[in-house]
Amino acid sequence: SAFDKIVLTGPAGVILNRGFQYRAKVKLYRLVRKIAPKFAEKRFGSKEYRSLSPIMKESYKKIVNEDLRLEAKKIKLPAINEYGKVKRKPVNYLPLAFFLPFFAMITVMLIGHYEPFGNDRTMLYSDCYHQYYPFFVAFRKALLSGDSILYSWNVGIGMDYLGLISYYLASPLNLVALLLPESMTLEYFSMLVPIKLGLAGLFMGIFLHKMFDKNDLSIPVFGAFYGLCAWGLAYQWNVMWLDSFALLPLVALGTVYLLRDKKFILYTITLFLSIFANYYIGLFTCIFVLLVFICYELCRFPGFKRFAA
Repeated sequence: SAFDKIVLTGPAGVILNRGFQYRAKVKLYRLVRKIAPKFAEKRFGSKEYRSLSPIMKESYKKIVNEDLRLEAKKIKLPAINEYGKVKRKPVNYLPLAFFLPFFAMITVMLIGHYEPFGNDRTMLYSDCYHQYYPFFVAFRKALLSGDSILYSWNVGIGMDYLGLISYYLASPLNLVALLLPESMTLEYFSMLVPIKLGLAGLFMGIFLHKMFDKNDLSIPVFGAFYGLCAWGLAYQWNVMWLDSFALLPLVALGTVYLLRDKKFILYTITLFLSIFANYYIGLFTCIFVLLVFICYELCRFPGFKRFAA
């Protein structure tokens, strides 16, 4: 023979083993057809079958139910049957990369009865309780009342309010508080930590997915490892630092896109947001970009001439 094997794609007459669901549906169809034949013809069967005329339906049944398995046994070559294999839509694991660190922090808050799941305890402590939260409340009131965000007279003989905003309050997530009633300010501020750690896991998942072309459980697992790393948990009370921490994987991805594909949009937007959200951690992000550049060029090192170019 000129062929070593054959591949059967949708072979008519090769009856597959029917599952319980299929057999139950056939029995239900036969029962309904005895009681209401018109209803059965309209509601049962595939869309293709229901669109046929009565004569074509009978032909369709004969073709589908024809059994040629005895004839198929005469084929001596190895055969691969691709009939009935449905390509499933790939599972999107990225949402899980957000929810693993998010729900990990929520679980801690639930067990400890912290806000917003308890009225007598809060996870805000040290400067987060004495400075960051009062700054957050005052910033929300200033935006709602239309007060100046450039200079404030509420401290001593006045102070540069814009400088305070640029370090403590520049996170875009703070603007969501404008949509909430004042009674929910503490609850929302407490939820910023799990939200930002969840975003850190999500953005790391996006980085891994794009860099290594993977789409499996390793994406949310390693995304959660980043979102719940020692640095993130140790400094979670410095809530204004977490935006730049969360954006770091996207900055790294944007840097690779810039160096490899000459695409600058992701790099520009994420680095800007990282510096804008908190210029202090944004400075370390810039140092990180330099390290990514050096490591990337060394891994693709073609010679000293191109590296110095």
